[in-house]
Amino acid sequence: MKKTIDRFLIKTQLWVSFMIALLCIFFGWLNHSVNYNRIGIVFFSALSAYNFICFQNSWSEKILKKTSFYLVTVSLLLVAYLIFKEKNLAQLFHTLFVGSLVIMYNSNFLKIRFRNIPLLKIFIISFAWVYTILLIGNASTCKVISEFLSLYLFIIGITIPFDICDMEEDIIFTIPKYLGIRKSKFASCLCLFSSALSFVLTFCNQDDLPYVIAWEVACMISISMIVFMEKVHQFFFTHFWIEACSSLPLLIILLQKIRVVLF
Repeated sequence: MKKTIDRFLIKTQLWVSFMIALLCIFFGWLNHSVNYNRIGIVFFSALSAYNFICFQNSWSEKILKKTSFYLVTVSLLLVAYLIFKEKNLAQLFHTLFVGSLVIMYNSNFLKIRFRNIPLLKIFIISFAWVYTILLIGNASTCKVISEFLSLYLFIIGITIPFDICDMEEDIIFTIPKYLGIRKSKFASCLCLFSSALSFVLTFCNQDDLPYVIAWEVACMISISMIVFMEKVHQFFFTHFWIEACSSLPLLIILLQKIRVVLF
């Protein structure tokens, strides 16, 4: 089962793209403005971006290694179609901005890449996620700054474990290499706790209570998973289970809705 998930979901970048889309739906429900056309843009933009970042070096190799190239090509065509269908210049601008970040993050033709700047990559990744979810996948709201902070802290919190997993292989200076594993876990948990606090302060209305509960529970579950995470070489745990923390807010909302219907 692990091999199947790894081959068809993790290595194709479908899993991480799906997680971004689910976070996007959660914030759409929160603001009562879900736009599934925009969520399609988010999903296929993430799919093309992650395949480009991770596998561009293999595109010149055997045909079996070119799966990511085809995924990038098809995804970009679908993104272009969905943006045209949206007929919104702001969407085009936001998408091009995130696309430029992806290119500057890790492209073979650039001498200086964001990914190779010590301690920076985790903050660039988190910023790109949050920008994509809130400004591409959803319409702006009056609480966009507070939402941005809550989501940014959450993404940083669940991204630090990836650097812990890769710390022995990473040739660049990352947070775990600077702080060590124990302090990095503490920093991750602190970010998640701060995200939970920021979210509850932002959405304190009675109507938003189910979403607040969902976010708080998701943060607490994420903290528990990070606390009990092994030190290194936890590729499947981080790339599947830690990544899945992004789906928790939406799943908890769905469970609350099912509970209301049944009881």
